Amino acid sequence: MALVLSLAAGIWAQSVNLGGTFVLAFFRVHTVPVVAAVFGAGVAVWKFACATFVRVAVLERAVGSTNLSSSTFKFSLVTFGEAWDILKAAKSSLARLLACDFRRTLSLAWNSLITIPIPYLGVIRMLDFAIAGAVVINEREKSPKEALKRSQELMYGYRLLLLRTAFLCSVVASVLVGGVIGIFLLLVPTLPKVMLPPLDPVTGTVATADALSGFINGAAFDRVWVMGTPVERFATMALLVCGLSMSFLFTLGLRELVSLFYAETSARYVPPPPPSESANASGDSFWKRVQFWKKPKTSSS
Repeated sequence: MALVLSLAAGIWAQSVNLGGTFVLAFFRVHTVPVVAAVFGAGVAVWKFACATFVRVAVLERAVGSTNLSSSTFKFSLVTFGEAWDILKAAKSSLARLLACDFRRTLSLAWNSLITIPIPYLGVIRMLDFAIAGAVVINEREKSPKEALKRSQELMYGYRLLLLRTAFLCSVVASVLVGGVIGIFLLLVPTLPKVMLPPLDPVTGTVATADALSGFINGAAFDRVWVMGTPVERFATMALLVCGLSMSFLFTLGLRELVSLFYAETSARYVPPPPPSESANASGDSFWKRVQFWKKPKTSSS
């Protein structure tokens, strides 16, 4: 479902990008710096909005379609026509989701960078607010502030599980990326020499900063296109396609992971006992209070 929605949103984004480029070129104003800058900024904003539409749609439709605690696992598919209608409906929640993201960013910066610059606190806050977007979309009566608090309630006891899962996904993605790069180096061993900048005549090596900047600004790929052989050019294009595809699938996986965590934590959520029953909570030791990954025990009543 997320794949089809992303492809439909990609058509939306590229229609503006390619169509606008054609219009500017037709009227011969694409070389004007101001026009090019305004058009580039507008395309970037529209692409971001299309990506957010997909995020909203996935969060809205994932709840109820996936429940690992039951004996059945439902997998929903949508056609391009249905995806079109779903993305149109997602526009109504765009402002609320962006407001929640802005407030979450401020909270993360305040807790991890401004007041007490300790990365540990930033990681905890990031895990606390991981499903705030899903709360905003599915619990529409919640304001951004209430959504952050609700996300913290649902994630209590599941933070370490999310951290382990995200780490495992990152490891798998890193292994896949390393494997793909290794295959390309094995098939075309001369490719790194063409992509890297010339050696420093003094040190006889390539500066790491120059090598990284070449991949960021595209100079490495320009060198392949100008000086490389047809095989090296084809390998570079194939490598770029693989990189874009894998990053695209990894982003989809993260969206589905957040949706799954919201669906499962909200289904398992047990309201805390009344204050009178938890009055002795303040007597817990410091070690018990810092063990944020443990879910508190509640009475059967």
